[in-house]
Amino acid sequence: MACAFEPIPLVSLSLDMRNERVLALEGDFVYGRPVIFYVKNRKEPFGEYLAYRVNGIQEEVSIVDHISSPTFSYSPIINIDNFPFPVVPTKTKLRSRFKVTKLRDLTSLVKVCAYKSYDEPPIPLLLFEDSKTKRIILGAAATFSESDDFYSFYCIHLENIPSSYFVRYASQRTDQPFFSNKLDEHGCIYLKVIRLASGHPLVSLDG
Repeated sequence: MACAFEPIPLVSLSLDMRNERVLALEGDFVYGRPVIFYVKNRKEPFGEYLAYRVNGIQEEVSIVDHISSPTFSYSPIINIDNFPFPVVPTKTKLRSRFKVTKLRDLTSLVKVCAYKSYDEPPIPLLLFEDSKTKRIILGAAATFSESDDFYSFYCIHLENIPSSYFVRYASQRTDQPFFSNKLDEHGCIYLKVIRLASGHPLVSLDG
């Protein structure tokens, strides 16, 4: 999430959460509050950079002490002692949730994510199982308005969890978008799929 398709990799935050060291990043800012994505950092708790590259169809990720190879993207790791927002998963019901917009197909979802701006990378797709309905959801939060009041979570339902972590889309062809780990075909747009460990706390599919 911090490195793939980013012209300048996003900054990774290293901080403590419930007595565990986690790596986190600010994925968005919605309804006046930051949306923080994190992963528990148990294997390599110390280092200065998160190194990432795609080699063939394999992703390589490691934590390193210095930048050493131009074939990798490097996200700088910032060690946080005191974060200005509480970084603790809440069990209380959140007042602010995304308005959910269900789409008909993957093509529509890709277009929502790919055309937010000509000079920015596509919005990441979030993959998770809804905790209540047990449906497999693929979607992204986006707005077509200048106001945050119209933020919506655009999504589709999948029958199975895909084995690939990217979606390939060719706007100048009639091909339908599909999941792929191969990223070297020219003339295509690629979107990254971020798999969440649990359901999205800001998305409710009730009803």
